[in-house]
Amino acid sequence: MSFIKIGREELYEKVWSQPITKIAEEYDVSDSMIIKICKKLGVLRPGAGHWAKVAAGKKVRKFPLGKLPKHCQEEYCLTNYEQRKKATYQKVKELQHPLVQQELTDEFLIKVEDKLDNPLPLISKNITSFNNASVGEKLTLEPRAKSHLDLIVTRDTVDRALNIMNAILQAFQKREWKFDVVTEPKLAMQVTVLDEVISFHIEEKIKHVDHVLTEKEIKAKKAGKWIWPPRYDLVASGSLILQIHAGYGLVNRHSWSDGKVQRVEGCLNKFCIALIDLALAIKVDRAKKEERERLRLIEQQRREAIIEARSAEKARREAFEADFAKWEKADRMRQYLDKYEASLAEQELSDVEMANKKEWLQWARNHADLVDPLTQAKDTVLEETEGMNYRYW
Repeated sequence: MSFIKIGREELYEKVWSQPITKIAEEYDVSDSMIIKICKKLGVLRPGAGHWAKVAAGKKVRKFPLGKLPKHCQEEYCLTNYEQRKKATYQKVKELQHPLVQQELTDEFLIKVEDKLDNPLPLISKNITSFNNASVGEKLTLEPRAKSHLDLIVTRDTVDRALNIMNAILQAFQKREWKFDVVTEPKLAMQVTVLDEVISFHIEEKIKHVDHVLTEKEIKAKKAGKWIWPPRYDLVASGSLILQIHAGYGLVNRHSWSDGKVQRVEGCLNKFCIALIDLALAIKVDRAKKEERERLRLIEQQRREAIIEARSAEKARREAFEADFAKWEKADRMRQYLDKYEASLAEQELSDVEMANKKEWLQWARNHADLVDPLTQAKDTVLEETEGMNYRYW
């Protein structure tokens, strides 16, 4: 296996003379691989916006190489296996949506200016709203205006949050993404990406620290009075979080916050990529739900058809068995009547009695025919008045 040795001092000079993307191209590896090697060699990298400042002719601070930190090494051996990983990464990158690839270009790099000199009209309106805002119980600003940007921040961070939002809105305009602030059912900032509406907000972390007794509380305690101080005090951290509201389970990341090195300002392109990924994931998820619903309806129709077929079959069987029972009953009646008629010859009956019995026998055979579903008979008064409400005659 062939490899390339990268020395600590060599990498330090490269990192501070050109962007990491250029170094990655030189070694034919991914950007993340160069960042990984910097960490292994203990080489500090330029912060977010460094090369933009250099391009603008501004002064920038260069961190010294310093001593080799513990658990770091003087050189790194870059193998051809790691270079092959770059090729695999490049293939994956090529499969990305064109809008995602667009976010990785220098043309669409989102920059946050150090000072908000020429804000957008919506930002100017919100500067006034937040300047006149009151401070809530949780230390965050509460503008009086019903419609305003969804910024949950304190007085110390509101300017920075508005500056970030100005850069975000400019980025939305360049990408032709529609942005809205809605107030119903609750306040929300919404951006429409690939026809999908996604909400997001910027929030400042508020710390909960153990409560320290005030002078008033201390005096009251010394005076023997009962006091009920709060358990915690709220303290503004100055650390911002940019968070997408929806998409849990659809995309891997929903929020970007300030860290030891990372700042929200340097994550805005990642934020846009997440919006694109989420919009695509929402479409896929909706298609899956629609397919599941389609299959559910098909299954429901299949079950209903089976239930209907079973009911029809059951009804046919019951009707058949009922007809068979009637035919069997009629057949037994006729057998009885045949024997009854035969017995008349053995009886000594008067003409009147014989006539009455033959009349009854005729009626009984007609009744048997009425019971039998296979024959026709003469209706009696019962059949003729079937369904009539005779109680009210």
